[in-house]
Amino acid sequence: MNNSPRFSRTCLFIVGLLVCGALAAVGLTGRLKAENTHRDVAFVMDYRDIASLSRASDTTDDELIATLRGQGVGALLISEFTGKELIAGVMPLRFGPMSSIAPERALGGQGAFAPDQGALLIPNDAPHKNEILEYLRTKIPQTAFIVLSGQTLAILPQTADELTLYEGGLLPDLAAIDFATRHKIPYIFRPAPCVGVGGDRTSKGLEWLHSHYPDMVAVLPAGTFVAGYPDVAGVAKTLKQLEIPLAQVEFVKQIGVTELAQRMKPWILPLHSLVRDEVIARRMTRNQIVERMVRAVHERSIRLLLLRPYDMYSGDRLKYFLEDAQTLHQKLADYGYRFAWPQIIRPWGRSPASAIACALALVLCAWHFAARLRGSERETAKPLEIAALALTAGVFSLALFKVPAAARLAGGFLAAFAALEASLLALETPPRSWDVFKRLVGAFAIVLCAGLSIASFYGTLEGMLRLTPFSGVRMTLLLPL
Repeated sequence: MNNSPRFSRTCLFIVGLLVCGALAAVGLTGRLKAENTHRDVAFVMDYRDIASLSRASDTTDDELIATLRGQGVGALLISEFTGKELIAGVMPLRFGPMSSIAPERALGGQGAFAPDQGALLIPNDAPHKNEILEYLRTKIPQTAFIVLSGQTLAILPQTADELTLYEGGLLPDLAAIDFATRHKIPYIFRPAPCVGVGGDRTSKGLEWLHSHYPDMVAVLPAGTFVAGYPDVAGVAKTLKQLEIPLAQVEFVKQIGVTELAQRMKPWILPLHSLVRDEVIARRMTRNQIVERMVRAVHERSIRLLLLRPYDMYSGDRLKYFLEDAQTLHQKLADYGYRFAWPQIIRPWGRSPASAIACALALVLCAWHFAARLRGSERETAKPLEIAALALTAGVFSLALFKVPAAARLAGGFLAAFAALEASLLALETPPRSWDVFKRLVGAFAIVLCAGLSIASFYGTLEGMLRLTPFSGVRMTLLLPL
């Protein structure tokens, strides 16, 4: 005969967690509403990939972009050329050290410059010559200009090595922007860092580019560190004034991008991209790549997908690429997503119900674990004890709003205690076989309600954009030991 009291501490613990689950469901309505009302998805492609695919096939750039737009491509990724790329001849001008571009005797006494200074020699008939000179004056005002016969020499304050070895960003791909403008497709600009160009000059360069080519819909920083770093505050301020969001790549380790994203919120559009090294290292098939993209949109609220042609597939790369783009387009459409340029998501704030759910769940888990250590979890819960639990949970829920440290730590401790309690309840030796089922259901209820409480409290815009990542996994593994 089971002599356990009808309303033991364990029963109170389970009932209390069910209440937490109900409160958490109420607190999740803000995020669910935001996700359900923002169903627009867009593909993004690098302009250079489009040019490469068209050259390797019988399709022209104009025909290919028309096909891609029908598949959901909503913007082109356009880079800022670095010194390393300019040396390779990506623009109709010459770049290199002064000693090779314009020896001192060619200047005719118009100035004395170091032989290792970076220099650009721009022919008078070069496309976008005036725009190139204006952009350089805006971004690098220390640049000296000398008019020679039939061309203009721009002498930069940086050395040529600084602009090539460190891949300093110098000039936007204006031909690519012209292509995007001609086809009425917006572009995402990729500013590259440059030695000696701080946040203020980076901001000026962005303002100039936006004023002359206003179809810029986002910025995706290129390079090892963010352009303008460490003065990302000025860059963020400029982008927000221009209402240009940051396209934030998932799982990127770029220096300064976290600080920039923190200052840009809510002007952020999450973007998912697969780099070549990852595809090769994991030996990902075409189907796996497509499924990875679908999961990014459907499970992690990503709204921009950067599509790249496959390097590992020889032969007709365009055919493979278009087939998979069509498959991806169809799968996302089947999930109810629309192909249009996504809008930023405005913050919806935390619900008091979510804070109460998280606080009450943590208090209950810690209290029941303490009772288990004393061996009193099957004893009747006293009214004064219940009142103390309610009061403690109320005070702690207020602390979650007012004390940042409490908000950061609560989720980790709740995940750890909930995992511990669920494991101990499921592994207890019951006196009857029917109790096995009840304990498994109870363990599942603990995990479900605690998980809902965590998701509800941390399901804010910052959590959705992974600006405040949840870090309770290690504690979940450690505490049961």
